[in-house]
Amino acid sequence: MLVGPLPNLDFQKTGGARISFSYLLDFMERRQRSYYLVNSRRYERGWKKWWNPIYVLLAMLRCVGRVEVVFVNESKGGASFLFPLAYYLARAFGKRLIVRPFGSGLKEHYQRYGALQRALFHRTVLRADIFYLQTRDLLHFFAELGGPARKLQLPTSREAHPEQARPSDRPYAARFVYLGQLKKSKGVGVLLAAAAELGSAATVHLYGALEDADFEYLKDQTDGPYRGLLRKEEVLARLREYDVLVLPTWFVGEGYPGVLIEAYALGLPVIASRWKAIPELVREGETGWLVEPQSVADLVAAMRRFDASNYPTLSQNARRYFESDFDAERVLERVLQEIESLRDE
Repeated sequence: MLVGPLPNLDFQKTGGARISFSYLLDFMERRQRSYYLVNSRRYERGWKKWWNPIYVLLAMLRCVGRVEVVFVNESKGGASFLFPLAYYLARAFGKRLIVRPFGSGLKEHYQRYGALQRALFHRTVLRADIFYLQTRDLLHFFAELGGPARKLQLPTSREAHPEQARPSDRPYAARFVYLGQLKKSKGVGVLLAAAAELGSAATVHLYGALEDADFEYLKDQTDGPYRGLLRKEEVLARLREYDVLVLPTWFVGEGYPGVLIEAYALGLPVIASRWKAIPELVREGETGWLVEPQSVADLVAAMRRFDASNYPTLSQNARRYFESDFDAERVLERVLQEIESLRDE
């Protein structure tokens, strides 16, 4: 049984957690593995959102007797109730349990727990059969807490599409792209200010769901920087049109942003914030540069570091880094082996 959030374009819900979960589903389909799917975000808006926990519980009850392993994928907020619920349900039916929190926010979430919440976390999450964690920092933190759960790193990964990679013989043209939710904490305002300072020396385009009212004006601009929302199958083809991916985020729940992995897959180096676990992803001066969060000057300086002479090496490094560390075929093949090993124990 696979439990997690599905993308929903009708409501512009296409965040990294949803994309990562959909990649897992796609992989299981390619491997012809059967599974029961429970969408933990079936209801998206208004009062109906409060029905999600009830729906998930009923759906899991309906399926749990027919599976051997329950694999729950959820954000830090949902994990607070869904992971313990899944634990007791799986144990009641004698099933194996895997839990996977998305992002890096679970550490801070845990540190804010009261005594009862921590006790419940230790009694359930730390007793799962496998506890997947996205970043090295999270892995070290929760390993120190003990508990019988096998704690393993499961980094963000993406499918390799070498045929869609940025052509290596295309000249560098200072074309920068942002792909993600358009909101202040993702650094959108900082990027727009940097673009204004660079002027005609750079092209800057933004794609994604408009999450903040402050940026609604962008959709009314003719030939402005905002270029709309992309479907999952459109992302790589559009990214390859650019030279550098920019993510000047200071979003509190940031983990391993999937968009950085997608950029690497195409041979695009990146500029990203020195924030949360992002420095684990960016090899500074090799696959891109890190900037201080909320610093327009720092971002402008980083954008100016790219030129025709250093770009080919940076692009090649980005592609090689993806192949060695973030190719979904390799990452998820390991996950599948770990799932199947639970069934054989």
